[in-house]
Amino acid sequence: MNATVNQSELKSDLRQNVIEPKLESGSAIFNSLYCWLKGTAPQASARQTSARQTSARQPASCTTNAEAIQIIKQFEGFPADVEPNVAEAERMVRQLVTVPLTLNQFSALVSFTYQLGASTLKQSELLKQLNAGRYRAAAKEFELWIYVGSSRFPKLVARRIAERRLFLSPCAQ
Repeated sequence: MNATVNQSELKSDLRQNVIEPKLESGSAIFNSLYCWLKGTAPQASARQTSARQTSARQPASCTTNAEAIQIIKQFEGFPADVEPNVAEAERMVRQLVTVPLTLNQFSALVSFTYQLGASTLKQSELLKQLNAGRYRAAAKEFELWIYVGSSRFPKLVARRIAERRLFLSPCAQ
């Protein structure tokens, strides 16, 4: 799957799909990632707002949150209770990112931060590029975080590809 997005599409998507990340729950983040991985699109949540329109949308999803979390746990071998760690990853993404994000961008960054830690995000070129407003350059940085020591790790390759694609994917309307 090719995740190419031209600059005008990305800017248009950012203008129309700006969210307030602090309102999203961990389950919604994992559900968004799971839906994206399956090739289906969850509908916009009631918390997702347009830059120009703040009316609530009906919440919906492609699967239940519990199912989504279970799939993600299987994919990477997460511990049984991910919610506290997801909440911390969300908090750190909200604290460190200074530019508007779509739900998909926020979800990808939470997944990245959950796995690598906030200190890694804080020191990363990904965050520097993102906070400078260079969304495409930031997306390219995901692919660099695929090593365990000096060895390329296949599960990390798959995860970073999924995060990058999610980051570049427009939100469902």
